[in-house]
Amino acid sequence: MKHQLKFISICLLGILLLLFSQSCRKNKSPLYNTDDLAGQWKRVLSSKPEYDSLMYVSISGSNGSVDSTFISGNFTVGTIKWKSITPDDDSVFVYKDLGSDNSYYSSRMTYIKNSDNGIETLFLEINSNGEENGSWQYWERQ
Repeated sequence: MKHQLKFISICLLGILLLLFSQSCRKNKSPLYNTDDLAGQWKRVLSSKPEYDSLMYVSISGSNGSVDSTFISGNFTVGTIKWKSITPDDDSVFVYKDLGSDNSYYSSRMTYIKNSDNGIETLFLEINSNGEENGSWQYWERQ
């Protein structure tokens, strides 16, 4: 009888611990989704300054396509520059960025919404090899 009572007590304690751990777990969802990014963005600052202010990308759904560009090469109007944009954490999104070598790179995009002046910015970190030109970029909503 003592063994049964001890076994039942341990089982109940285990169930209580399991329920408590599940209730404390955060089901955190990101602050923003791809709908918050919808619209046109202009490249304003980057680690490759000769490309700054020369490209516009519009986001619709989970992709961003080139609207206009003054850069010759792979970035022609209609090209998908950013694909598979997915919310990751709070204001961070993961996506694939089309590089000038026509390859897509795993990347991170941080959405910054300045409530003081109303300016909305995207900070992009492209996971290319090292500190290559264009490995970080700032884009501003138009």
